[in-house]
Amino acid sequence: LFTLLLIGAIGASVYLYPDFYRKQIDKIMGVYYVYKGDKAYRALKLNKAISYYNRAVTLYPEHYGAWYNLGNIYVVYEDYFSAVDSYEKAFELNPKMIIARMNYGIVSAGKLGDFDGAINQYDEIIKTKRHLLSIPFVYSNRRSYKLNKGLAYYNKGVAYKQKSVYLDEDYRYRHQYLVKALEAYKDACKILKKDYDARYNLALTQHLLGNYKDAGLDYCKAIELAPMNYEAHYNLAVLLRHLKYYKESLDELEKATT
Repeated sequence: LFTLLLIGAIGASVYLYPDFYRKQIDKIMGVYYVYKGDKAYRALKLNKAISYYNRAVTLYPEHYGAWYNLGNIYVVYEDYFSAVDSYEKAFELNPKMIIARMNYGIVSAGKLGDFDGAINQYDEIIKTKRHLLSIPFVYSNRRSYKLNKGLAYYNKGVAYKQKSVYLDEDYRYRHQYLVKALEAYKDACKILKKDYDARYNLALTQHLLGNYKDAGLDYCKAIELAPMNYEAHYNLAVLLRHLKYYKESLDELEKATT
């Protein structure tokens, strides 16, 4: 009797709420296609992965992981507009999905010239508060949280520097963008203390702004971090030549060519 009553109750609920049950079935099928997409993605069968992920988000559009992976695959195929659309859907569904915002910014600034859109996402990453958890010898997200913040500052600096170079505006605006890039690089270097790229780009921006003493010091710090990278040696040589330190300039130029 109990079994019959239970079956009857289930049947009645299905009859009364068909949309709810249809949605649950679609969700289950969506998760299945995400599983198939992940499997194809790991095997680098990217066309199959796109097909599975698209089926998944059609059935279960709230699956932000599928949208994120779609974005990554579209970047491989250089379909950058589809990539940023997919990343945007991912972080709209999960506002704390830092990696989706980061990739959106990198693709928007580097491939589509949407510098403001990229900078907005980097600012969102910087503002995002995460629940920090640390279990000794087991798990900690403090380092990744700090690293992501530093990378957001660094990429923000890159976007402002790109904006100063590529936008056809007068000198005042270009100078303002370089100053904002400088501020972002300084913040990045406070967090990414041993990162060559952050320090080198800080030095280069100081150089472009005419802050020659600070530029020279930052080039030297970049060289300390990565003495075999030629860019800092070369730009330091250019800077020293401009300041008429010809012998020192030649020494740095020789290191760069080596």
